[in-house]
Amino acid sequence: MQRLIYQDLWAEGVRCEHAVEGPVYMPQGVNALPRGPKRRSPPFCALVRVRTDDDPIAVMNEIARRFGDDDPFQGASVTFGSADLLVELAGDSLDAVRGPVLDVLRGTPGVVWTKTLFTYSEPWRARP
Repeated sequence: MQRLIYQDLWAEGVRCEHAVEGPVYMPQGVNALPRGPKRRSPPFCALVRVRTDDDPIAVMNEIARRFGDDDPFQGASVTFGSADLLVELAGDSLDAVRGPVLDVLRGTPGVVWTKTLFTYSEPWRARP
């Protein structure tokens, strides 16, 4: 993987970084399911790399608490790389995800910096 990232892709002008996913956010409740990035996503998506100066799991739980486990929050994971967390926000429009990155994530105690990738994908459709 490292050779692919730092030699082959780098030579082609692609800049990327390898990270490993760790613990995934787990809401409390009887029928709660893990909520990690890219488990289920509406068309507009913000994948936000978050660097913390505190316990990453505590910051991840605080981010989830601030969203109340509702949209646009889709999930979060601890990552092992230059960022401590990967958070997914998603919605039906760019405005639904852009504002919360600035207003909620960056205002969370323990967040040092964020780097965000916004994406749009057509809704998934089964092929005949």
